[in-house]
Amino acid sequence: MSQPLESVRFTLRRLPAVVVAAVGAIYVTIVGPSPILRLFGGAENMAIVREATRVEAFRVTLPGGDVPDEDTSPLDYEITSDPVRLPTAMASELAKTLLSSDTYSGAAAACGPPIYGVKISFFRNAERVDVYFCFHCSVLRVVRDERVRGGADFGNAEQVFVQAVKALFPDDAEIQAIRD
Repeated sequence: MSQPLESVRFTLRRLPAVVVAAVGAIYVTIVGPSPILRLFGGAENMAIVREATRVEAFRVTLPGGDVPDEDTSPLDYEITSDPVRLPTAMASELAKTLLSSDTYSGAAAACGPPIYGVKISFFRNAERVDVYFCFHCSVLRVVRDERVRGGADFGNAEQVFVQAVKALFPDDAEIQAIRD
């Protein structure tokens, strides 16, 4: 068989992959990244959540009992509990739920600035992604490297998160008072 003919066959076999890659690149350029990708600030942060080797939950509050305003960041909150290590099955379920587009609704909560009560940290080696939860208005914020990456309304999967934090903080009256 001649060299040029073999080269043409190789090229034709690769053509579908090249076309798919080109269409994908054009789609991302025109439409933008997926909402989940934007929420987490990129694929690497999503991978940390998905591949976490350790997941811990913390209670958080604003220092001095301050009331949040529109400019209050999740980074303004302080940890007020010891870390609670999540069981593997629970950590896996929460990661799967966080990374599912079905979890998030397009509706924004109208209850005012979020009042975060729980932070869940996903660790992969030295890397960490934190997710802050407000159970008053079902809003979460994703943080990595001391920078807020995105936020969303998690109302479509609220019960998954409520059940988890109630199991993790059984002696915390405020957590146990969260609506079921």
